[in-house]
Amino acid sequence: MENSFDEKAKLWDSDPPKIERAYKTFLTIKEMISLNNNFSCMEFGCGTGILSFFFQPYVKKIDLVDTSSGMLEVLNGKIKASNVTNMNPIFTDIMSAEINQLLPKYDLIYSLMAMHHVVDYEELIKRLCLLLNTGGHLFMADLVTEDGSFHGLDSGFDGHNGFSKNELETSFSNGLLEVIDYRNYYEIEKATRKYPLFIINGRKN
Repeated sequence: MENSFDEKAKLWDSDPPKIERAYKTFLTIKEMISLNNNFSCMEFGCGTGILSFFFQPYVKKIDLVDTSSGMLEVLNGKIKASNVTNMNPIFTDIMSAEINQLLPKYDLIYSLMAMHHVVDYEELIKRLCLLLNTGGHLFMADLVTEDGSFHGLDSGFDGHNGFSKNELETSFSNGLLEVIDYRNYYEIEKATRKYPLFIINGRKN
């Protein structure tokens, strides 16, 4: 079945603000945790892998998970063109029942602007926690609660209009994650509006 992001994939990397946003996200995570070249990582909702290419030189391996075959096709082309050997695209739905049998455990899981597309985000956090090694970190970067104007008249959008700090901290705690840090770190400018992004860091104890 065609994903709504498939048709956007070929032009996804041609938008400079997306590159800037991903780089700022990488730098912020790098400030919050010491990256280790033995880390096994996973990016949820990876798209074309813009964010993970910043992580790639610093970690052992990265599994890049998405449900858009179009995005992963572009990502595969980028990996081949870059001769990268530690990035592994995976076409799967993290919310599927068998996911914990299909994927290994990770030291670091991160996501940028993907969680608000998941209807049951609390279940998502629980599932990602199950995929973490003890002491592993989950970083989620997404929209702070907004009035619904970010997606506007996008008839295909059925997700969330951002998240509050309180609901995130509750969801992380329910997922057995200790919240280590939370901060607003970036703004997306769209149609003369500015939408702040947060990043939250949870550790599995």
